[in-house]
Amino acid sequence: MLGHLAAAIPGERSLGDAVKDGLLRDNPVRGAIARPRRRPELHFWISIELAAFLSWLDGTGTPHDKALYRLAAQTGFRSEELLGHALVGHRLGARAADHRASTPKEGLIHVCGSQDDGRRRTIDLASDTIAALKVHREAQEFQRRGWAEAYQPHDLVFCREDGSPHDVDVTTARFREAVAAAGVKRIRLHDLHHTSAVIGLRELGEWPDEVSKRLGHTSVAFTLDIYGHLLPKRGREIAAGCDSLLRGRREATVSNL
Repeated sequence: MLGHLAAAIPGERSLGDAVKDGLLRDNPVRGAIARPRRRPELHFWISIELAAFLSWLDGTGTPHDKALYRLAAQTGFRSEELLGHALVGHRLGARAADHRASTPKEGLIHVCGSQDDGRRRTIDLASDTIAALKVHREAQEFQRRGWAEAYQPHDLVFCREDGSPHDVDVTTARFREAVAAAGVKRIRLHDLHHTSAVIGLRELGEWPDEVSKRLGHTSVAFTLDIYGHLLPKRGREIAAGCDSLLRGRREATVSNL
C-alpha cells in the first residue's frame, strides 16, 4: 500500500498529464513521497535446523568450531565481533576476576565496540555454550604451549593455532563448507545473527527490547524494522485473554461486594 502513496497525491496524475501536454516543464509534486525501501530477504535457521547442525558438529567439529558456532547462534554476535578484539574474553564464573569456572549457569561473555554504538554488552551464556567454550579454551592453551615463543598473544577468543587473527573470508568459507557437509539448509555465517534473533523472538518468547539489547542495535525500532514481520500474529489469543482477564476481574469485584 505504501508503494502507491505517491500516486495518491491529489492532482498528481493531472499534473503529469500537464507535463505531457507541454503545459508544465516538470511535475512539482513528483518524488514528494519517497518510495519505501525494499526489505532485504532474511535467511536463518529455526531451532530444529540449528539443532541438526549442532548435532552434526558435535560428532565431527573441532573444539574451536563448536564453540564459535554455538556462541554465534546463542548470542547473535556478528562475525567481526566474534573474531575481533571486541570480544574481550569469556568469563565462565560469577563475575570473577579471572577465568576459573564455578557453576555453568553463571557464565557471562562481554563484547565491546559493536558496529552500531560501541557500547559494552554483557550476555548470559547457556550451559552448553559454556561447556564448548571451556573445551575450546583448553585446546587453545595446548596450542599456545606448542607454539611457545612463536605464539602471537593477541588475546583473541577465536584465532588461528598460532594466535594470529582469523581472516573473515576464510572463516566464512569454512562455515559454508560445514553447512554443506551437515546437509542442512544453506545459510551464511552472518545469518547465525538472524537465526539467534528469530529463534529468540518466535520460539523463546524473548521481548523485542531484550533481543535489541543482545544484538547491540541502536533501538528497538531498528530491531522491529528488521524482524517485526516475522513475529507471531497473536491477535485472537490476546483478544481471548483480554476477555478472560476482565471476566475474572469482574467476578472478583462482585465477590468482594
